[in-house]
Amino acid sequence: MAAFIEARIYELLNAERESRGLNALELSPDLSELARGHSRDMAATGSLSHFSPSGKTLGDRLTESGFFFEIGGENVAFSETFVPDFIHKALMDSPQHKGEILRPEYDRVGVGVVYEPDKGYFLTQDFVRSIVPVSAGEAEAGLKKQINNARAAGGLDPLVFVPEADRVARYYSEKKAGLKTPPSVEKLLGEVTVNFITAATLDLDTIKLSDVHSQSFQEAGLGVWFGRNPDLPGGGYFITLILFKKNDLPSPSPSLSPSD
Repeated sequence: MAAFIEARIYELLNAERESRGLNALELSPDLSELARGHSRDMAATGSLSHFSPSGKTLGDRLTESGFFFEIGGENVAFSETFVPDFIHKALMDSPQHKGEILRPEYDRVGVGVVYEPDKGYFLTQDFVRSIVPVSAGEAEAGLKKQINNARAAGGLDPLVFVPEADRVARYYSEKKAGLKTPPSVEKLLGEVTVNFITAATLDLDTIKLSDVHSQSFQEAGLGVWFGRNPDLPGGGYFITLILFKKNDLPSPSPSLSPSD
């Protein structure tokens, strides 16, 4: 019966989204198991809560379970009836729960229902906007292409990405992802312009790297590293873009490597 309720609840929430022109959510088995675990905790304590018995939040549970995500949200509910349409209607009648079901940014959901004899059904819906990490090489290649496409659209010559500067940029990004302080890029490369940002996406229009459209620069280095730290518990990209004028790049120390 719990599996039937989960399946129907998932069907109903996507019907609500699609009727309003929103994207349907992908049902994640792993996220459903996480939701089911939280429902088991609520059933054991006999109370509704967004905190686990040990005080962990949804963000804590997502991180500890290895999910990469930009944002997350959760609905919890209890019902004495097994009729999923009634349960769904009660959620939609609550502005807060309805807001989570219809939040446009989400792309995945997990639904977990647990029955506790003589009590009823405990429900958890866990929502996320997921991040699917790509390798450093793939991320860098894609971002370089976007940068030069944007420059071409503005009538500018493409940037020439210098391998030595790429190597320094990736080293810098890797260290920042690990909450370590790397040597300043200026110390390694001389007088250059450095852009460093963190982002959950590799979409150039979203991350808005500054100086990309400047005609003052002809050469560059780009380094991307995906990681997770206390500032980005759901994971994210650490991006370093080094910009300099042609022939302005001195040779850095030959001992420098991303693993240092």
